Amino acid sequence: MNPTQQLGVKLDEAFAAGESEPLYRWLWRYVALVLWLRTGEKDEDFVAEAVNYLLLNKTAFRGDCNFSSWVFKIVSRRAIDWNKKRRQKAQCEVGLEAADRLGSEESLGEGSLKLLKLAERLPEDEQAIVQLYLKGLTQTEIAEVIHYHQQGVFKKWKRILRHLKELANETESRQQGEVL
Repeated sequence: MNPTQQLGVKLDEAFAAGESEPLYRWLWRYVALVLWLRTGEKDEDFVAEAVNYLLLNKTAFRGDCNFSSWVFKIVSRRAIDWNKKRRQKAQCEVGLEAADRLGSEESLGEGSLKLLKLAERLPEDEQAIVQLYLKGLTQTEIAEVIHYHQQGVFKKWKRILRHLKELANETESRQQGEVL
């Protein structure tokens, strides 16, 4: 039996016994192990959040599988999502730092400044891409700066343009409403 299975058995026994203290202790260890297996990371905040989520939602467990299997599936999904968001946030921070290093807004034209003002309403990762485009970087260069695939930058840029167009139309219609 591997360590995950051994912890799973202990967790199932604690759940069946219905005692909260042993369940909490085994759940904590099991969640930490699943996080490490799925992401290679150790994060106490994630473990605490996942354990609290599981304890609050343990009534949703239907009993058609082992409790540890149910926990493994939930924690695996949450761990993968958590790791993805963490990596995206890191990429966003790198992109914003790179955009700041490339120059100030003073070198931009009036149209670019308006675009940059609209982009302030976008998420930070999208703001970084807009800033890098306005600085004159190509898609390939932007992909290198933010550690993203070139095709991903292209698709993201198309979505950003669509969103900026919606924001511009919204701003224009709001301004026309104020004039009337």
